[in-house]
Amino acid sequence: MMRAKFAPTTRDMVRIALNEARGRGDSVVGTDHLLVALLHDPPLASGVLGGRTPDDARSALRARDAAALRSAGVDVDPWDIPRAPAIADQSRLPMSAGLQQVLQAARHVATEHGCRRIQTHDLLAAVATRPAPDPALDLFNALGLEPARIAAELTA
Repeated sequence: MMRAKFAPTTRDMVRIALNEARGRGDSVVGTDHLLVALLHDPPLASGVLGGRTPDDARSALRARDAAALRSAGVDVDPWDIPRAPAIADQSRLPMSAGLQQVLQAARHVATEHGCRRIQTHDLLAAVATRPAPDPALDLFNALGLEPARIAAELTA
């Protein structure tokens, strides 16, 4: 059986996800960071992701953070939330278990379709089929996107 490898653009998306996590001051790269990264891919963003932008996703993540703080009794505007200092060193952050599973699932999607390279749409299909609860699913919902529809469109 052929083992699919990451295409250069797919590796770029993983790097962008790492930078998104660093920029938020997060200590782990998660599926939500990968979804923000995939919004940097023009064909995906303008196609199945309905024209959403990385800034749209970042705003949704800030709103999620504010909602979490409100649930703990801290009333704050999403734009007033102090950010942890961005992680400036170039060391790798660990990937969440969910992100590791997405990368494995994307490889499986590509292999099932007889492809030798894992493309960005394979990553998106894998993210869109994550079981709940998952940070990327919350982000899909916050962006008004339907992950099941996106996954079906990408794997058809």
